[in-house]
Formats: sequence, C-alpha cells, structure tokens
Amino acid sequence: CVIMPVAAPAGQDGIQRLPDAWQAHASVDSIYFARGAATIDETAAGIIQRHASKLRGAPGLSVTIVAHTDDLGSASLELARGQKRLDAVRGRLEESGISVDRIRSLNHGSEGNSTQECTDEDCRRFRRRVDFLFHR
Repeated sequence: CVIMPVAAPAGQDGIQRLPDAWQAHASVDSIYFARGAATIDETAAGIIQRHASKLRGAPGLSVTIVAHTDDLGSASLELARGQKRLDAVRGRLEESGISVDRIRSLNHGSEGNSTQECTDEDCRRFRRRVDFLFHR
C-alpha cells in the first residue's frame, strides 16, 4: 500500500490520506488524551517507546499516526487539537531515534468519527486518540 499525498487545508501541510482499504482502530496500542490536552503521560510514553523499538528493529518499516478527536468543539478547533496531539507523538518518536521520513500523519479531527452519536465521557475519551499504522 502507498500513502497518497493530498492538498491539505492551510496550516496542515504534510497531512496524508490513507488508501481506502486502510483503517485505524482504537486499541491498547493507541494513545488516549484528556479533553483539550496533547500531553504525553507515562502510559502514552511507554506505548510510544514500544512502537519506536518496533521501528528501530525493522528499518524498512514506517508508521502513519492517525489523530481522532471528540466533537465538543468546532471542526477547526478539533483539527487543531488533533494536530497538537500528532505533533506530540511525532516528537516523542523522533526523540526515540525514528527518522522524520519514516513518520507520516493523518488528522481526522472529529470528522473521522463514526455516525454513532457520542453522548458520554467514556465515548468521547475513546475518540480522543492517536492510532498507529505500520507499513513498508
């Protein structure tokens, strides 16, 4: 599979579109965030370190990090929050020795959410995340 660049809205250069067959899913390998936050806590740091180790052990492997947000703010606000989270995760990967050319990002903001309504904090927390897709 190949990640295909698309024209990004102003201020979102470098965001890529995934082929339609690729999907990011929430899992224990995802990074979850508090409302409005982009802070990497101890749990998230451990997950990022595990992903960085995987990448260091497989030089031909790359990663696409995919941001999702809840829908409590405007679309533009949620895109900005998603970008801050992507930047935080990317920064930690780079600090762990992963070359920037092996890291791509995709920011869904709140637009990537399912059509299912999210009415409680557990659901919203689940949506405030960054997923990892590994590819060659």
